[in-house]
Amino acid sequence: MTRLVFEILVAAYFAATAARLGFSLDLVAALVFSLPLLLILLVDLWTRYVHTNVVVLGTIAGMGFALAEGRGALGWSIGASLGGAALFGLIFVLAAAMYRSLDVVPFGGGDVFLVAMIGAMTGFPGVVRALVIGIVLAGVTGLVLIASRRAGRHDVFAYGPFLCLGALLAVLLQD
Repeated sequence: MTRLVFEILVAAYFAATAARLGFSLDLVAALVFSLPLLLILLVDLWTRYVHTNVVVLGTIAGMGFALAEGRGALGWSIGASLGGAALFGLIFVLAAAMYRSLDVVPFGGGDVFLVAMIGAMTGFPGVVRALVIGIVLAGVTGLVLIASRRAGRHDVFAYGPFLCLGALLAVLLQD
């Protein structure tokens, strides 16, 4: 049943993206971007691991489509990629210092690389939109799980799927 719901949601996303963007380079980019995002979403959900080879391919695709739009777009793509990774890298280092163990940090190094890919795909300010949406989705889900007693305050869950959902929605809602 979960698989069917996922497939229906993906089909609805593709239909909404096609309706919103029309036949354009933006639509092709959105469809190409969705492949690594959906793959990372599922693998991270199942295994709590982000495969960096998928991240590298997604980053290259993001920068390639940005280059197709022009050198200025490529600059924003690279800047958003580096800026997002730097921000999440700093948060990762601070969390590791605060928790004193990498085993209990709320997210991992793969998530830092994932944010770099999302930045390359969405550029600026799209990366900000993607991260805010992902963070809010993760927070709301965590609160619902705690309130329904399906999880405790100290339980951890994969963060990457929420970042991927935020990126997918940011791509759909792009200007």
